[in-house]
Amino acid sequence: MAEQLGVTYNTAYKAVTTLRMAILTHSLDARLIIRSIEGLDFSKSGKFHMDMSTRSGTRMPVFGIVERGPHVFADLIPELDGDSIIHFKMNFHLKTASLGKIIYTDRFKQYAALLVGGSHLSALYNIRHNDKGLFIDSSKGFWSFSKDWFRRLKGISPRNFPLYIKELEFRYNHRNDDIFPILAEYLCAMVPDFED
Repeated sequence: MAEQLGVTYNTAYKAVTTLRMAILTHSLDARLIIRSIEGLDFSKSGKFHMDMSTRSGTRMPVFGIVERGPHVFADLIPELDGDSIIHFKMNFHLKTASLGKIIYTDRFKQYAALLVGGSHLSALYNIRHNDKGLFIDSSKGFWSFSKDWFRRLKGISPRNFPLYIKELEFRYNHRNDDIFPILAEYLCAMVPDFED
């Protein structure tokens, strides 16, 4: 993208992050996600602020995937984190597999799968995520749409993971639409009030 636009990588990255934030603010669980991302908040002026420092030790959020007809919902599950996935795998035999840096699980409660950005989980626990026999049909629906995108992700920070997942949810739910006018509307919309 940077090369095509003739701008630096950082400029392109900031522009795409702004688009992802606009998508996030229009999602159903935006308030919950924004409150959960360390380093992401609104300033008093109503502008997004993202702390660009690289901190370690931040909880990796977990999203539950629900497909309903032609739509998918990627719901943040605030009570779970990456360690929860490992706990369920080791103690309750929850099957896991990976696509690039993303770890996904078999069915869990009402969710078709759980997703977590897990490159550090594999290294930290020395666990392979390549179980066979998961119920996910990767030949259609959200999984068919997203699997190549997941494989391309090089590294995912806990702070950015929700932005990527919400972008993918948006792209899937608007896969047959021209997304330019929708994104323009999101960018020009009033900033929602996420203060209590």
